[in-house]
Amino acid sequence: MASDAAFFSLLRAFVAALSFTSVFMDSGEDYFMDTTQYIASPEDFVVREHIKPLPRYVRGKNTVTAANSYCLCKLTKRLMTTHRALTVVASLLDIDVRAIGFAGLKDKFAVTEQFVTVPSKMFKEVEIMDLRLTRIGFVSKPLAVGDVEKNDFEIRLTGVAGIERALEEVNRTTIPNFFGPQRFGAFGTNATIGKRLITRDYENALEAINKTSVKAFSSITAVGKRRLKFYVNAYQSFLFNEAVALYLLTHRMSLRQQFKIVGCTTRLGRSAADAIVKTVLDHESISHEDFEIKELRMSVRGGMRQAFIKTAVIYANGKLCFSLPAGSYATVVIAEIVKRCS
Repeated sequence: MASDAAFFSLLRAFVAALSFTSVFMDSGEDYFMDTTQYIASPEDFVVREHIKPLPRYVRGKNTVTAANSYCLCKLTKRLMTTHRALTVVASLLDIDVRAIGFAGLKDKFAVTEQFVTVPSKMFKEVEIMDLRLTRIGFVSKPLAVGDVEKNDFEIRLTGVAGIERALEEVNRTTIPNFFGPQRFGAFGTNATIGKRLITRDYENALEAINKTSVKAFSSITAVGKRRLKFYVNAYQSFLFNEAVALYLLTHRMSLRQQFKIVGCTTRLGRSAADAIVKTVLDHESISHEDFEIKELRMSVRGGMRQAFIKTAVIYANGKLCFSLPAGSYATVVIAEIVKRCS
């Protein structure tokens, strides 16, 4: 087996030879394809969210009061981002949007069902065009990001032939667990803004944020920590995608292991996966320490993510039916299928 030094040298040679801005775009551009071109209508892309069990109030055992409970609700939306749907609901209920708990973001060009929590004393049913909020029950704590267990998908593709043959291969192997293009925003600039934040280029970060915002912010601190962290998270996702794409360039077999999502808590070891992550960090001229942004009083922690996932896609009545774990993207699965159909 080659030494660590030789392995690093090989990876850097790949990077230098490509002269890449993004290894990901060079090696896996199909994952950023506009998959909406194969979806004729939102009804052809249906998403149903499953959440982890939450503590519930039981009649006769706990008293449900407006002061100490939340309504667990089902939010159904069409042609709308989750953030937009929550903003509309908050306006109709006359509450701060931050009072609505949710577990994950759902696709815009789709019909989606997901769960949210609303303070009980403020709840009322909502049913307007493309948006519906109904109560399911009561829970003792609000939903939070990360409470998603899995998502079920029913997708009909238009203008794609040979789906059955493609599925034989897709279901037989694993696919890269890339973050999908939704992660990087409608304008594709979220990761760029995130990098500017961790490299302390606040002036250009603010300029980019204001270009895509309805409201113009006077300073980077006026943007709000939650939103700034969202941009940095997008950059972390970009780094993960780069690492997986670079792995695909240098290996033939998929890994049954996780790659590190780099943050201030990340420490890299001597494994092949960590060597690839380090090569990406070197190319980006950053380190884990950059994710501790003291000027903004913001620490963005690291994590782990499965590099490859196994799918079981069923094709029935002209629809693709499958489930994905929380954080995995149906658009990546669609790209894999379409790529094998062409």
